[in-house]
Amino acid sequence: MIDEELKLYYYRGLKEWKSEQGFLCDTCLAAQDKFKKHLDDFRIPYMKSDV
Repeated sequence: MIDEELKLYYYRGLKEWKSEQGFLCDTCLAAQDKFKKHLDDFRIPYMKSDV
């Protein structure tokens, strides 16, 4: 989920995708970390990876 805090970074990542994929990948990974935090807060299990 891309929230208001990450929205502008997400749009930048989409705009720059052809020349720099890192912006969008980093933004999506940050959103994933935030979502995992919510899962942890509510003690909802998920498969954890080493990445």
